[in-house]
Amino acid sequence: MYPLAIVLIILAFLSPLFRHAQLVYVSTIIVTLFISVIDGLKTLTSSIGVDNPAWLQSIIDFYAATLPLYSNVLVGFCLR
Repeated sequence: MYPLAIVLIILAFLSPLFRHAQLVYVSTIIVTLFISVIDGLKTLTSSIGVDNPAWLQSIIDFYAATLPLYSNVLVGFCLR
């Protein structure tokens, strides 16, 4: 839920730049939700000690190669 809240706050501050266009809100929230769900599944599998399924690992590898700072997520910090 934190990534969605952060994105909504950023969009609220930047909304004059895109004239409060609904398309910007919807598309940004959908992309953020998808990335957050995958990251949540990655954290869940690592916290219960299960290997990631092949489909999940391929998405995680794609995110790590494409998204800036994705590999720097503090998973170990969240598990403590």
